[in-house]
Amino acid sequence: MPPSAPQELPGWSRLIGHWTTEGAHPLLPGETIRGQVTFEWLPGRQFVIQRSHYDHPDIPDAIAVIGVTGGQLSMRYFDHRGVYREYAVSLESGQWRSWRDDPGFGQRFTGVISADGDTITGQGEMCRDGSTWEPDLALTYHRAGTGDDLNALARRVIDTNQYMTLGTTDPDGRPRLSPVYYTPARYTDLYWVSSPGAQHSRNLADRPGTQIVVFDSTAPAGQGEAVYLDTIATEVPASDLEAVCPEAFRATPGAHRFTPAELRDGDLRLYVAHVRSCEVHVPGRHPVHGRGTDTRQPADPGSPA
Repeated sequence: MPPSAPQELPGWSRLIGHWTTEGAHPLLPGETIRGQVTFEWLPGRQFVIQRSHYDHPDIPDAIAVIGVTGGQLSMRYFDHRGVYREYAVSLESGQWRSWRDDPGFGQRFTGVISADGDTITGQGEMCRDGSTWEPDLALTYHRAGTGDDLNALARRVIDTNQYMTLGTTDPDGRPRLSPVYYTPARYTDLYWVSSPGAQHSRNLADRPGTQIVVFDSTAPAGQGEAVYLDTIATEVPASDLEAVCPEAFRATPGAHRFTPAELRDGDLRLYVAHVRSCEVHVPGRHPVHGRGTDTRQPADPGSPA
């Protein structure tokens, strides 16, 4: 029986990605230290590579390799001065810690991870006499690109799919889910055509608050992308059809472009959902925003690209 594939280093997916840093050092009073840090997997996901760059000339650029060696989770650190150090490491309960008990120069670091996983507030300490600890480099990490690429993800999902799941509320309070063919406009409005006698149409006439999900059901496992929209939905008034119809129907082959007369006189009506807020589905292994498990994160597809 072939050996099973090794599991990835537990917990470290939440740090994978690009971060900006800002901090201070007690030996550099009044100066702000800015930089960038990336965490990336070595292929196989058994080791994490941390690369650190600082804009201040007195703070060395460095690379560190984090993983289990000899049964111990550790970090091996190298910087451009030729310095090499080895630290014990832990990542648990919202804290990232590292430490080394060198009698001539002990060091320890604690980073507190915010609830949303996008900020780490870190404080280093050093000990030169074996007993007295004093402040060392303090850094705050902010996950880079938190907005722009998630906004682009939302736009991509809305643009490349044609059906959305419409969530309305039945009179007895039960949710009703209905797949409908939609046309987006400006990422703020989504149009579809339905019978006014359909249960979901009757629901939104009385309870216009509507939840919508757009997703690609053909995506491989672990690579799914989805958009969750909180909306207010309504039937488009007959008096607005001439102005609205030009943007309410796709030019997709096979899709019917209804005229205002067909919608006024026929059995179907035009509906629109006005987007109030948007979240996107982010896989746990997303290279920038992954947090170990799949999450919903805010996005604004209507913001400038």
